[in-house]
Amino acid sequence: MQSIEPRYIEIQNIKIPKEHSVSQIIVLPDMNGMGFRYDTYSPKLIGLVSEEQFKETVRNATFLCQKMYTNDQKKQAQDPFALQKKILIFLIPFTLISMILYILRIYIDELKNNNGLIYSATILQAIVILGVFYAFITSMTSKFEPINIEQKIQNELMSFFIEENKKPVYKQNCVRWEVPPRFLWLEITIDFERNGKKPYIPLINIIDQNNNKIDSE
Repeated sequence: MQSIEPRYIEIQNIKIPKEHSVSQIIVLPDMNGMGFRYDTYSPKLIGLVSEEQFKETVRNATFLCQKMYTNDQKKQAQDPFALQKKILIFLIPFTLISMILYILRIYIDELKNNNGLIYSATILQAIVILGVFYAFITSMTSKFEPINIEQKIQNELMSFFIEENKKPVYKQNCVRWEVPPRFLWLEITIDFERNGKKPYIPLINIIDQNNNKIDSE
């Protein structure tokens, strides 16, 4: 199991890539590394995907990550030999009863010829021996392989976004979610050539471009 703490520390220090084109959007991770930020809606999505739809998708992806982390922690906290311990505890009364039956037959004259006590004690002892043998064999043959929780979440996120990309709001507008390795952030790509829409250009960029033209003249 990967600890959440190293991932939390890594999130504080990673260098998030910059958006290199108008068709790319980076969705930032949250501070604990277990999901993504809802407040990273980009103006590039205006007219394509509503902010509410964006937040819903991010919220569901975050919930998926947190749920899998939580389930993994619970599973790792479980005792791998819990079944064997329960069997051994369950066998304690059988052991005590069989010993009592043996003692009664040995020390009480009226019961020395009672073969029923011997049969009962023997059956109980057989149950104890079989139970101990079963607990021993299962504990020796059980394999406990470490779980790569990051890889499991990566796979689940990729499956989640495959289905998410099929939704009309994304498919019809040629908006596609992508999961980079280790899901340290999310990426959105917009195919403006296919959807026929014009990319959103902030007003400040237009002003800067005009100023540059004036300066060059």
